[in-house]
Amino acid sequence: KRVFDSSSKKAATKASPKSSEDIEIEYYDDPDLLQNRPWPQRAIVIAGGVIFNLILAWGIYFGEISGGGLNQPTFQNGAVVSEVVRINSPATGLLQKNDVIVGLEGSYLNPRGTTSSLSLPDASKSIDEFISKIRETEPGDELHLQVLRGGKEKDVTVKPKGKENGSFQTLGIQLSPNFKENKLIQSNSPTKAATLAVGAVSELTSEITKGVLNIFKMAISGKGAGSQLSGPCRQQ
Repeated sequence: KRVFDSSSKKAATKASPKSSEDIEIEYYDDPDLLQNRPWPQRAIVIAGGVIFNLILAWGIYFGEISGGGLNQPTFQNGAVVSEVVRINSPATGLLQKNDVIVGLEGSYLNPRGTTSSLSLPDASKSIDEFISKIRETEPGDELHLQVLRGGKEKDVTVKPKGKENGSFQTLGIQLSPNFKENKLIQSNSPTKAATLAVGAVSELTSEITKGVLNIFKMAISGKGAGSQLSGPCRQQ
């Protein structure tokens, strides 16, 4: 036979947790929280995080350059068809995966020609300009491309097609820069290594900023805001 103590029962009743409606969350009003700070202080904290990341990136690059060396990819003239052309796209049967588009209307995609080594920003810029020319074509216009396939150059004539929403013309392909080789960047001089590290961080920051701005631009204009994230020349 069990005997229950009424006093302990009362104590247990008093110790029972309150309902969610009775609980008051006071920490949201804490003046030390970032969300409750004035805007100038918030900006300083956010900027501090960005600056710290830049310094960290610089330190990593500096260590690699002054140590075993930093592998930096270089590119050459041309845009590689990195994805198989989709069925019923304008380039179906004309372009294949791993084709390299080296010219448009008899001119190189990059003004430097085929002999120069290009950085990633320069190679990406050439592709962006090529895509812009495709989008600016009028319905029914033809484009004459110079394409490398299996080491041999051939001429390909394509007719861009407007997307279903009528936003712009497209070939229905996905492009990537034409990789050439990895270049080893190394220096035993701390001053030179520091300068090269600054250049590497600057290039990285430029590419990230450009990508973010392009996303916002597409989102605001409503042209390919979601679908274009996988490739600016890709037809959905």
